[in-house]
Formats: sequence, structure tokens, C-alpha cells
Amino acid sequence: VVAEALKRLAERAADATRQIEGLVKTIQADTNEAIVSMERSTTNVVAGASSAEEAGKALEKVEIFANDLAALVQRITSETSRQLEATKTIDAEIGVVEKLANQTASTANETAQSTRALSDLSGQLRESVSGFRLSGGEEEEDEGDSPTLNEDEAEYQAALEAAMAEDEEYTEARAS
Repeated sequence: VVAEALKRLAERAADATRQIEGLVKTIQADTNEAIVSMERSTTNVVAGASSAEEAGKALEKVEIFANDLAALVQRITSETSRQLEATKTIDAEIGVVEKLANQTASTANETAQSTRALSDLSGQLRESVSGFRLSGGEEEEDEGDSPTLNEDEAEYQAALEAAMAEDEEYTEARAS
């Protein structure tokens, strides 16, 4: 009986050992799977961390580029404002130059009119004194009724002709 009990006990012990062995193998298989899975997860985590680091670096570059671009836009805006102010100044100066040119043209026209009037007056004066002869050390060629100009009148006529010539030269110089 004892032998039979020992035999059953031995069989149960053998069954229990086989069950334990199966459980150990299952645990080992599950553990190996867990290790492989953890290794894959670790690899994925490392790859994800690397990707996150690269994404962070890319974002830093984007931020630097955006800051540089904002600074460039600010400089362009500033330069545009300065150019606008310079354009306004130039426009105002062109207005002044235009006004001066109009005044100069008006003055030139007035001078030309004065010169024509003076020329006409000179022509009239020449006609009115053409009948006179100068007196002096020269022999008189014609003993006619022509009155003679004295020395002061002759100087006046010469000065008048010189002034008219200078005025014509001035007008021509301003016109060109």
C-alpha cells in the first residue's frame, strides 16, 4: 500500500513537475516575447526621441529663419519710409525749382519786352537825331541846314547804344 501510495505520489510529483516545467517554459516564452517587445519598444523610443530631437532642431531653424525674416521686413519697412520722406522732399524741391523756372521765364520775357521797347526807342532816337551832325575838329562836308550835336549829346547816344548792346547780350545769354 505504501508502495502504491509512493507510486501515486511519485506520479503526481512527476505530473506536477511536468506542469511546472510547462509553466516555466510558458513563462520563459512569455518573458522572451516581453524582452523582444521591450527591445522593439526601446528601439522605437530611441528612434522617436531621435525624431523628436531632429524636429526640435528643425523648429529652432524655422524660428531663427522667421526672426531673420521679421528683421528683414522691418528693415524694408524702415527703408521704404525713408524713401517716401525723400520722395516728398524731392517733390517739394521740384516745386520750388518749377516756381523759380517760371519766375526766370517771366523775368526773361519782361527783359525781352524791355529790350524790344528800348530798341524801338533807340530806333526812334536815331531817326530823330539822324538830321544832326557832330561838331568838332572835322571839316563839315555839308553846309546844309542840319543842326549839330554837342559833345554831351554824342556821349549820351554812345552810352545808350552800349547799354542796348549789353542788354541784348544779357537777354541772349539768359535765353540759351
